[in-house]
Amino acid sequence: MHPSSDTGKAILHWSQWLWPGPRRVFSAQEMARAGAQPWPKAINHYVLANVITLLAINYAEIPSGLAPGLAAGALLLTLLSLWVAQQLWAQPTRLRLNLYTLAAGLGLVGCALGLRWLLGREAAQVHLLSYAAIVLVSCSAWWMLSLMRVQQIEARLRELDDQAQQARLARRLATAQIQPHFLFNTLASLQHWVDTRDPRAGSTLRAFTQYLRATLPMFERESHSLAQELQIVRSYLEIMQARLGGAWCGPCRRRQR
Repeated sequence: MHPSSDTGKAILHWSQWLWPGPRRVFSAQEMARAGAQPWPKAINHYVLANVITLLAINYAEIPSGLAPGLAAGALLLTLLSLWVAQQLWAQPTRLRLNLYTLAAGLGLVGCALGLRWLLGREAAQVHLLSYAAIVLVSCSAWWMLSLMRVQQIEARLRELDDQAQQARLARRLATAQIQPHFLFNTLASLQHWVDTRDPRAGSTLRAFTQYLRATLPMFERESHSLAQELQIVRSYLEIMQARLGGAWCGPCRRRQR
């Protein structure tokens, strides 16, 4: 299934009629990153409980000579179906799905021939109807499980990509060392000095421009050179000296001495 370009709704691709299953194939790295969720064992308990309940309800309707064999065969097929589901959960590929479906079909044919030879035609039909129903339900469940599992992994990959992008942006903001209150206070000082024709306006504006030129590229990369760091520091100190004067730079000079 894939989204339609016209309606945005999911439509069934023609290839699903010939070779059903998910079209997306995940790499080993993608599966290790987003597909490591364990198989939910509650599914095993739920399915087995339902099969046992159905067998118990219908056990009296089965001929006494066939009941034990039919019940054992149904439980065996259910366990095999759950094992296949776990394999598709671990690697939900189209190839795996169709190979397991083909194996189930061949197994059903072999079972039909064997039962007809051992039990006769009429007795074999009783078994085969139940086995065919289990195989049909299992194959349909495998198909839906594979599609849902692929969508789950894709959603998890998108979530991890978004988280990684947000983390990179946060690191770049920290690397850029741009503090909103510093920007707003500097702009307010520049506006006041321009209005009052204060001579500090020109030099501070040049220092502020140099600061932004050195700082803004930090948004595009996660590290910068020592020369760029020094340029940021010089511009920052020049701006702060203009804004706060000797009251701010005096302690700095005393620490340097």
